[in-house]
Amino acid sequence: MIVKGNIKRFLQQALSVFQNNGEVVIFFFFLLASLFLGDGKQPLVDVWWALGILTMYGARYYQRGKLDLQPLSRPTGFLWSALIVYFIILIPFSDSAGYSISATMRLIEGYLVYVMFHAVASEPRGNVSTASPLKGSPVDLFARGLLFVGVVATSASFVFLLYPSFARLLPPMNLLYANYGHNHLADLLLFIFPVAIGLVEKKKNTWVFGALGLFSVGMLLTFARGAWVLLVFYLLFLVVGSKSQLIRRVGLSVAAASVAALLTVSLVSLRGAPQGSGLMARLASQTQKSSLLQDGRWEYWGQSIEAIKERPLFGSGPGTFYLESKRLQSRPNSWSWFAHSFPLQTTTEIGFVGTLIFLFLIYIMLREAWFGLSSTKDNDGAPLLLSGAVLVFFYGFFEFTMDYVAVWILLCATLGLLIEHDASIHKEGSTRGATEIALIVLAAFYFSSLGSIVATAANNKSFAFGLAPYNAGAAKDALASQGPMQITALTGRILAFFHKANPEIFSLLAAAENDVLRNARARETLIEIDPWGKTAFEAAKNLILQGSWDRAGLIISSKQGHEENYAERKELSGLMLDLGDGLYKAGRWAEAGQWYMRAQEEDAWALNRHEPAFLRFRAKPQEALFFFDNLIPTPGNYLGKHRDAYAREWLSALVETIRSGESADVAKHVRAIGLLAPWMKNQLWKDVGLLLVDQSKNDENNGNYSAASEKALLVFALYHVFPENLSNLDWELRKKASIEMMELGNVVASRDLIITEKLQEAAMDMVSWVGRYAPSWYEDLNSKKTTAELLMDYLDSPNSKVGNWANKSRTHAAILLIEKLIDEGNPKDVYSYAKQMTAVNEVNYERRNNLVVRLQNKIDSLLLAGNASDAQHLMRSMKLLLPDDYWVQAQEGYFYLAAGNAGKAKEAFAACTTSRPPGHKDCTLGLGQLHGTTFSKTRYQQISSILQKKKRWQDFTR
Repeated sequence: MIVKGNIKRFLQQALSVFQNNGEVVIFFFFLLASLFLGDGKQPLVDVWWALGILTMYGARYYQRGKLDLQPLSRPTGFLWSALIVYFIILIPFSDSAGYSISATMRLIEGYLVYVMFHAVASEPRGNVSTASPLKGSPVDLFARGLLFVGVVATSASFVFLLYPSFARLLPPMNLLYANYGHNHLADLLLFIFPVAIGLVEKKKNTWVFGALGLFSVGMLLTFARGAWVLLVFYLLFLVVGSKSQLIRRVGLSVAAASVAALLTVSLVSLRGAPQGSGLMARLASQTQKSSLLQDGRWEYWGQSIEAIKERPLFGSGPGTFYLESKRLQSRPNSWSWFAHSFPLQTTTEIGFVGTLIFLFLIYIMLREAWFGLSSTKDNDGAPLLLSGAVLVFFYGFFEFTMDYVAVWILLCATLGLLIEHDASIHKEGSTRGATEIALIVLAAFYFSSLGSIVATAANNKSFAFGLAPYNAGAAKDALASQGPMQITALTGRILAFFHKANPEIFSLLAAAENDVLRNARARETLIEIDPWGKTAFEAAKNLILQGSWDRAGLIISSKQGHEENYAERKELSGLMLDLGDGLYKAGRWAEAGQWYMRAQEEDAWALNRHEPAFLRFRAKPQEALFFFDNLIPTPGNYLGKHRDAYAREWLSALVETIRSGESADVAKHVRAIGLLAPWMKNQLWKDVGLLLVDQSKNDENNGNYSAASEKALLVFALYHVFPENLSNLDWELRKKASIEMMELGNVVASRDLIITEKLQEAAMDMVSWVGRYAPSWYEDLNSKKTTAELLMDYLDSPNSKVGNWANKSRTHAAILLIEKLIDEGNPKDVYSYAKQMTAVNEVNYERRNNLVVRLQNKIDSLLLAGNASDAQHLMRSMKLLLPDDYWVQAQEGYFYLAAGNAGKAKEAFAACTTSRPPGHKDCTLGLGQLHGTTFSKTRYQQISSILQKKKRWQDFTR
């Protein structure tokens, strides 16, 4: 009986609450249901909220017998009216009157809800028992209702997370499950959190803490980083400003959890999500967030800015950002329904004029709500509700929070509920007239939309379109259901008015229209409004005709590799070649070549079917090479009938580029032309090689030896491009080129022996007996002019090619350098360079012998001066110059005896005795002298005289 009595009293109190605050109860019923209906882009949601608002007003009228609404302040009433009228005026000029009508109806719904809760807030709380658990003012009742909605929404989000199959029943865009990106439950929880924290301080019971914990977990599981950051700032502000220790502890705890979650997501995003379909895998996948620089918002904001630049004052029309995003996206599938920024999206849609009105209206409503707090001191929930509204409003700066109809309606209801009721502000007057007009418009919209939905369900698509022509879904269904048909002029005008920039409508129009003229117009419109869509080929063709090469290239690139049908690949390759032709004509030759190559990759025989651009448009030779350079990887056989034309034009461009003195990678281009047209290899050699030889000779005559050497070596590189065809290359040109390199090498020898070696080695490689026609540098009379510094640089450099001629050249260089070092009185480096005489026997004996005479003379002088160290270097060099000479071999040991170095003398004699089996007589005798303590210089002096040609060995044997 006690339980029965409690239930009876609760129901009586609930009925009393409904009688006194029925509008609030109805509002939360429709709010709760709308969470499961989606984001408001579906007609059903618009119809649902139209029904809810009409029901609220109907209940109020039924209870009171009239609409006794409180008048708004003059600024607020004027701004609401101005904004609604402004929206209505923009509809005929909008890119989509249909979307603008829906956006205008949402604005009207917000206005009606604002007016309704402004009236609710001005009334007393009614005859509700103070013992009732439902007691309180409308503000308190609203806060409790909001908490209840939050508990239901968060609990439902957990169910959908655990059982994602249930989430398929939801529309893709919703506030309960993360189909795209993060869970937008965060939009609602930002509104609720301040109320929940305030309730913790007031109630301090298990249920309250449980609700706050539920909201905290729900917020963390949304993985909405922006909402976390905003909530953390709010909590820190609350901690700093609150005197309550409990609020500080709770605020710090939730803030710490949010920061930890933010850091965890940031770190996990770097590692990648595990594979699988379980709960943990789904949660981990939500942690995969792109970096700030890669965030898609940058693309949407860029689209918005571009649209604003185009129409800054009045915008593209309410609710039309989606159309601007489709039109201005920089790459395929980078569009969005929303700009993810309330200010940017609003300015895009209604221009700076409308945005200023809108922002000023929000400012006035927030200001009046702030001042209204002073008149609601008994309502602890009022400041908390205002905090939630402010958080949601600022969250909208980088999210599409207010594009969710539930959040938008909730924001308007909250601001209307918190408005200040002051006679000095709210003058005598009435909102009845404006409200009644708004209700009539909303009722017309409701019945129109509801009738269209019913007709669609009954499969009468044409009637559904006739009832709601502004509904894009109804228009698409009507067009799709009738198949190919003749669109009447009236239907065409209706579609053009309501959906003039909607690509989904015009794609169906283009597909269904049999009239050639109207079909062409529909396609032209579609190309303009959706260049990345299914009509991409037409869009690309149109852009190429307009000269918009870059945009056409982006569209074509997006299609490459995604066309499985050969006919489509063939068409795509044709577009690539058309684009290449346009770029070639426009002077962007390298890019033109790239598109030719890509066309061949898409369709192997595309270049065979297409007349090359160079046959129709002229380019400077070097610029033409930029074009051909990109064709190097293309197999020649795929050029088909144009193969010879490509090769000859390429060769002509190369020859003219060389003739004009412009730089070019000659060997690379010759190799490419030779592979393209093997039958032209000898022609390549003759045309390019002869030109380079002549230019080299001309540069040499003009004293430009560096350029002459570069061109001569290019001839050598050209000679080796086709090693398998060397014997077939023109002999006279080979001979001429090799002689030019030999003669040029002799000329530059007095400047750079390293270049000389490269030139003359190349000449020997091309014609091994070229020495019959031109001497090597060391045989030329001018070689004596070469300085010691140049010789050192040459000998210190690595061999350009290891071979007999190179060794002989360096040996001659070493001998010449030794002569110069002796002349300059610098014996210290003689031995280090003498060691480089690797082909000493190839050098004339008489010259080497004369040098030994000079060395022996110098050694005598150094010994006389007591400089045995420098004399030693010269002595060892003598052995390298005449390694087989009897007296040179013997002299080393006697030199050390003369210098007083018995140890080295012994080593030298020992080595000498083994050099000529069965032994060396003088060296054996020398070893015998080492048994004494004093050494005679007689034999050293005798051998010195022999080596210097002053005496004969017989003079000392008599």
